[in-house]
Amino acid sequence: MKKIAIIGLGNIGRHYMTGLSKLKKNNFFFFIDISNTNLKKAKNHWKFLRKNNDNCKFYNSLEHLPKRIDLIIISSTAESRLKIIQKIKKKALLNFGY
Repeated sequence: MKKIAIIGLGNIGRHYMTGLSKLKKNNFFFFIDISNTNLKKAKNHWKFLRKNNDNCKFYNSLEHLPKRIDLIIISSTAESRLKIIQKIKKKALLNFGY
C-alpha cells in the first residue's frame, strides 16, 4: 500500500484529488490544508469521488503525517512552498528507497 499526501487543498489541490481518486490500487491518502474551509470542501469532494473515506485522513498540519510517505504533492501557494519543503525535509517524510 502506497502512502500519498496532497498539501494544499484549494482548487488545484482538489484537481489532484480527482486524479488520485482514479487509482485502482489500494492506497492511503493524507490531505493537508491549514484552511478549515478548504478541508471541508476537500472532504465533500473526496466523498463525491470515492464514496468511501476509510482510506484517507484530513489534517490541518504537517505534524500529523507519518514519517514514511511515498508521494507528496505540494499544491500550496508559492509563499508557503519553501517552508513546507523544509519541514518535510527536516522530518524526513519521503521514502526514497535508500
